[in-house]
Amino acid sequence: MGQVWTKKSIRQAVREVKEFEWEGDYRPSDRAALKEILEKRMATFLDEHLVEMEELEIEDRRNGSYKRHILIEMGDVVLAVVRTRTMSANEVVKAFGRRSPSIDRLILGCFTLGLSTRKVGEALLPLLGERVSAKR
Repeated sequence: MGQVWTKKSIRQAVREVKEFEWEGDYRPSDRAALKEILEKRMATFLDEHLVEMEELEIEDRRNGSYKRHILIEMGDVVLAVVRTRTMSANEVVKAFGRRSPSIDRLILGCFTLGLSTRKVGEALLPLLGERVSAKR
């Protein structure tokens, strides 16, 4: 069994996380993992919907997908949202909005400090790995 460490304070835990040396940029693999999880959930949601429609004898079938961007702490995640003729699996990702709440707080904090929209994008670039624009 592995060793378990406990920290007595959040400050101590944060200090140790900051001291940890990451090998390379972990964000792409984190985005890919989140994308895979969400797309599997959407596919399951869609399959359950189609089974329910079949049981109710209502005609429905798959109808492709569309792209949706979600901005999270690890950067932009582009999802393929599957749909049928009568519904979209967007319900699965609706809770995320377009950005995670922590990104919204960061943007609001930048505006509170008096930064322009362009400067907010530059300020968040090191954290997100890409610029935040007014369009997203």
